[in-house]
Amino acid sequence: MERFQKPENERRKRKGLLISGRQTPYKRFDLAVEACTRLGLPLTVIGDGPDHKRLRKLAGKTVTFLGRASDEVLEEEFASAKALIFPGLDDFGVTPVEALASGTPVIAYKAGGALDYTAPGKTGEFFDEPQPLLVGGKIR
Repeated sequence: MERFQKPENERRKRKGLLISGRQTPYKRFDLAVEACTRLGLPLTVIGDGPDHKRLRKLAGKTVTFLGRASDEVLEEEFASAKALIFPGLDDFGVTPVEALASGTPVIAYKAGGALDYTAPGKTGEFFDEPQPLLVGGKIR
């Protein structure tokens, strides 16, 4: 966790949203990509995987794909995002913990491991249903 807590990271200007990890269907990257596309919100997608091509097809102009990133780029992105989106159901999920170590709040699906480290109003927020517009806010 120390690599995410560098003093220089505290001074970074925060912009846009982030999602990171292996792009597999159960991790529900599609929810974040679709929500940010519909709402016109900037989203940076880090990682690769079997769902990558499908995600690119869903993405609009506000979504940027970085692919596999070096440790340095990963640390910079975590430290400069306004929030990490964690839309999948996972028994723990190390990615959100890394985001929190960077001072980045987590927007998570209200289930699984996220319940253990996401405190609404303090370390992040939850959404109750795995639907794209609920990920980006309670907008229909």
